[in-house]
Amino acid sequence: MKKNQCSNFESILHLESNCKRYFSNPKYHFLGSLIEDLNKAKVNVVDFITKRIAYFKKKIKVDLNNGIEVRIADKFALVYAAGCLAIEYDVLPFKRKNILSGVTKCYYYSQRTPEYEQHYQDVLSNLKKQVYVDLLKSSGKYTEKDIKSFDVVQCKVNNQSVLAITKKYLQQICGEQDVNGFLRSLLNKGILLTQKDSRGNLKYTRQIRYKLKGSKISRAIERRYCIKI
Repeated sequence: MKKNQCSNFESILHLESNCKRYFSNPKYHFLGSLIEDLNKAKVNVVDFITKRIAYFKKKIKVDLNNGIEVRIADKFALVYAAGCLAIEYDVLPFKRKNILSGVTKCYYYSQRTPEYEQHYQDVLSNLKKQVYVDLLKSSGKYTEKDIKSFDVVQCKVNNQSVLAITKKYLQQICGEQDVNGFLRSLLNKGILLTQKDSRGNLKYTRQIRYKLKGSKISRAIERRYCIKI
């Protein structure tokens, strides 16, 4: 994606616009040629595509025992096969090695950890390195004011051990603009403890409970972001 583009969709539109400018719109000729070939000898077309897919996966040395890697590689391999067909149909003025080089570069780029995701991983790693107040081991020791003064505490929510973090502290360590992205990253990893409200809306925070100093039973203190540990 170019630096001045805000999204993948914007990048695709830019690419499509430039393709039309320099090569016109090739899809009608490509599809017409493909349909004609399929009607003449479908087996040959399928064989051509299958061989190109296998060749691409061999070139990038896909681990066939890694299901996720294979599924991702299959998508790029299909693009390579389509590019080879486009050469056969005189849609693209390239050679197969040019298509291979371009698609391979895109494949390897897709395997890189994005800069923002690396930032999220660093934040999470730093969080887990610290030692925090363990509410389970200090029952009845602190007041409610004490608990709320701790940016992060270790506790259990629904029998799940978590780090319970205040919104203010999360904004501090992530950057205020990155909090939502960080939470989505945690959610995708399955380590953010969430809860649905009565309307079915997903809430990213959970209520933490604690038996306060001088109290006989635990009570709700406040809602926090809870990361499984």
